[in-house]
Amino acid sequence: ELDYEIMGNQVGPQSKIWTNMFTGTCQEHWQWITVPFDVSAGYHTYTFNITHDSVSWVVDGVTYRTEPIDHHSDVRDAAESSSLREFVSVWGKSSSEPGEGIPQFQNALGKLDDNTHTFPLLAGFERDVTQGGAPSPDEGASPAPCSQRTAPWDSCRDTKCCAEGYTCFEKDADYAQCRPSCTPGVHEDDLPGHKTPWSCAVLSPAPGPSPAPTPGPATPAPSPAPVTEPTMCSSGPGLWQSCQHSKCCADGSTCFEKNAYYAQCRPSCSPGVHEDDLPQYRDPWSCTVLSAAPSVTPAPTPAVADPILCSGGPGLWQSCQHSKCC
Repeated sequence: ELDYEIMGNQVGPQSKIWTNMFTGTCQEHWQWITVPFDVSAGYHTYTFNITHDSVSWVVDGVTYRTEPIDHHSDVRDAAESSSLREFVSVWGKSSSEPGEGIPQFQNALGKLDDNTHTFPLLAGFERDVTQGGAPSPDEGASPAPCSQRTAPWDSCRDTKCCAEGYTCFEKDADYAQCRPSCTPGVHEDDLPGHKTPWSCAVLSPAPGPSPAPTPGPATPAPSPAPVTEPTMCSSGPGLWQSCQHSKCCADGSTCFEKNAYYAQCRPSCSPGVHEDDLPQYRDPWSCTVLSAAPSVTPAPTPAVADPILCSGGPGLWQSCQHSKCC
């Protein structure tokens, strides 16, 4: 058995997820992983990468844990025979019910009696969701091109068109929003005065790829620019994201270690306790550099446009105590 356990009382800007692998007769191989986002604020992709000699826990394309299985014949046999089955459940215990699992698991899970949120508690999952919304009324017609694309998480009631990868979902007759997904009903993350149900009707399908640009008149080929070495870890994490696995950063920041379990892409780091960490994570940073910031030599350009404010900053639901912009 391979597990991801998403626990409601372990969420925050940096959420802890319990991962586990059962071998033999219920022998547990558990480990906490920490992801740099609030797992309760939206859907994310949780994957098991299973090979003939290892199992990896991968969240949103980032590997957080890898466990060798060459000495666990039952896991190896299951992997080689592709006999694993998927199972999803939502559950909890009150103080009057017997607990399940080892003490570390029970203590982390908590009890429903201590829940501070309004019942009923809601949880959901998506499987095999493809990009795009409901088909348009005219099945054979392509959606009309957007003259104006609304930015993610902005109102699209008037434009009914969103940036690539987002869909215009209706809340009610007065409001719609560009979102990556939508669950009908009340959204607990809405402001208190706006906690009314979402219909999640698709007002416009998710946009397709942008059309190819019209070729312009031929121009002489420019003189070749000096070739620079590719930036190491070009697809790795960016500023303020975790880098304990990649040990490098994509945007010129540096991967600083906090402890054996967490590291972060930062512009700088001071050893010791950081007062801007959340109280439950306020233990010392070692600030050991796991990888030097990549040196990037920009190619010369005739003119340099003004940078977009905070263009490399965190996105929706990510922590911004350091960047102070989004």
